[in-house]
Amino acid sequence: MRVNPFFMPALTLSLMLGTVFGSQTLGLWSTSGRDTSVLSALTPAEVKGWMTLEQISAGIPIPLPDLYALMDIPADIPSNTALKELEAMVPDFAVSTLRTRLAAWLGGVGTDHPAPVAPAEDHSATATTQPPPPTGTIEPTQAPLLATEAPQILETVPVTPNGQGPSGTPGTGDGQLAACTIRGKMTLGEVCEACGVASDALLALLNLPADTPLETGVKDLANMGLITEVRAVQEAVAALQARP
Repeated sequence: MRVNPFFMPALTLSLMLGTVFGSQTLGLWSTSGRDTSVLSALTPAEVKGWMTLEQISAGIPIPLPDLYALMDIPADIPSNTALKELEAMVPDFAVSTLRTRLAAWLGGVGTDHPAPVAPAEDHSATATTQPPPPTGTIEPTQAPLLATEAPQILETVPVTPNGQGPSGTPGTGDGQLAACTIRGKMTLGEVCEACGVASDALLALLNLPADTPLETGVKDLANMGLITEVRAVQEAVAALQARP
């Protein structure tokens, strides 16, 4: 049997065209550059002129009434109208403007959908009432001296003829060194002479042997562990000076 030489080319061409038309019918073949796969998850930048209003409403998503109001589109325009057709039907309509307004709408700052503004907090109920400033003259107070500053006071305490200091407090005697000015480099003898205290009484108050040399320095006593620190001598002298 003889085969027609045009049969095979015709069959091949029919199969090719059938594949193309069948794919276009099923939506699997597109030659227009339209990607239908992105319509389910659109972004404002992907909006194209061939898309319809209902496709944009479903892909963004944005309710159709909001979409119409966003671009002042008349309500009698069908939702299957393409955007490029709206440019001739709606004044000042542009796809680029729609993209900008859609991005603003998604961010909650659209023209017709402003973002809610949180009410300002009222702090009047929780505000702390400040006390009124005191009236009258406020006498300045002197900050207390630190322990490290005490040895730097070199003045003596003025006393009255009866041996009492200001306001009846015991004094150190005329010209006597105040206890707080005792230095570690001073000897026991220098302390007794400068502060006007008896050496035997000072040794007894410091729990030192009665034959302790008066040439011994205060800091040497602290280094040998016989006293805790120079303050012990200062306190002992102050106690002796306070005796009548």
